[in-house]
Amino acid sequence: MDDFGRLYYDPALLDQRDVGHRAFVVLHEVLHVWGRHAKRCVRLLDDRPPPDKLGLWRLAVDASVNDILEQSGLKCPEEGVTPAKLGLPRNRTPEQYFALLLKAESGKPRRISFRLSAF
Repeated sequence: MDDFGRLYYDPALLDQRDVGHRAFVVLHEVLHVWGRHAKRCVRLLDDRPPPDKLGLWRLAVDASVNDILEQSGLKCPEEGVTPAKLGLPRNRTPEQYFALLLKAESGKPRRISFRLSAF
């Protein structure tokens, strides 16, 4: 989704998914807009954040959104980022997840590796 709420998608990719998966993806994107995640990113990291911090922010917002959707009774697709997959607690804001991810990155030699385009 862009800043104007327009959803862009690949019809061929969605054709391969069931209706539950499609619904999850659309609701996931809507929650990013509703949560003003792009504006919150700018507030937290400025207009041009370093790629590593932007990557952590994307993981944080995806974990937060997917946590909400899972707690609403929807099943997160296998490739989706969740707090559990990141070893983090549930019910946190994107900013809280970001801080936890930053702490994990600075204190450990391991890298967190998820597709950044994952929902």
